[in-house]
Amino acid sequence: MISTGFILLLFGFLFLILGLVQCISSKKFLGYLLGLEIIINAANLNLAAWIELSPIRTDIEPMILMIIGFAAIETVAALSIFSWASRQLRLLGSPLSI
Repeated sequence: MISTGFILLLFGFLFLILGLVQCISSKKFLGYLLGLEIIINAANLNLAAWIELSPIRTDIEPMILMIIGFAAIETVAALSIFSWASRQLRLLGSPLSI
């Protein structure tokens, strides 16, 4: 039977590849931001897999929670910048999209 840590590593690798593809193929800011969020979540899955596969138990759960918090802060900051920039472009009458 396959261990839980190995399954988490496989999903982390899958999410890393999906996030990289999203970042490379995206032409808009929100798509790029979504790719970064997927990559950060892949890192969290890899940390959880490391906890599961490690023979010596470590207390890395607070680090995972800290990374999730940083991802949330990054999302809020990027979305506020996005909304401000789109409002400024709308006021200028620019046809550009972000």
